[in-house]
Amino acid sequence: LARTLPHPPSIFTISDRVEMAGYLMFVSATLALALAEQPSCLGSGCPSSKSLLQVKQPVVTAKGSPEHGVLRKTMSVGKVPFYEKVVPGVELEQLDEVSGTWNVMMPKGSTDADLASASEAMSAVGLTPVFTGHPSEHGVPVIIVYGTRSSLVQFVHEHPDLDLSSVEQDMEVSAIPDDPHSVDAASEGAASWGLDR
Repeated sequence: LARTLPHPPSIFTISDRVEMAGYLMFVSATLALALAEQPSCLGSGCPSSKSLLQVKQPVVTAKGSPEHGVLRKTMSVGKVPFYEKVVPGVELEQLDEVSGTWNVMMPKGSTDADLASASEAMSAVGLTPVFTGHPSEHGVPVIIVYGTRSSLVQFVHEHPDLDLSSVEQDMEVSAIPDDPHSVDAASEGAASWGLDR
């Protein structure tokens, strides 16, 4: 007298189960192909194992040219780190009265109202807010201001209650190609996707 128990209701629909089965087949096929190939780590420093975690990655370094500079932490005002463009041969104190654009990061958990009150306080000391983020709408808590380094340092020193995360000098950045010599050759023969007609 075997008694059958009803199956508990499934939280997955049939289409969910089909989708999961397809995903698992894709993952297992991908792993099987990856394990069947030769290891991609070549050279004397690579072990002979076929582990996927031993793939040799290219080394990418950020090098600033003398005319563009590199962004580095230059000082802290209270607990607030300042990241500025460092150009060889130029002292940062020489740039105290030169106006520029700065990214002022507010702490996590800031609201739009917090950023608005900080922007008003910045305007009062001569800094011009250019853009204000919208963290209440899941945006970045940042205020981009235009002004001098000395006025920004003074503002941060006089307003420790704002608990700023960091101040970063705005600067132009560009992608670093893996092989700078191959960029010209690759762009000459690049596909136009029919846009040159």
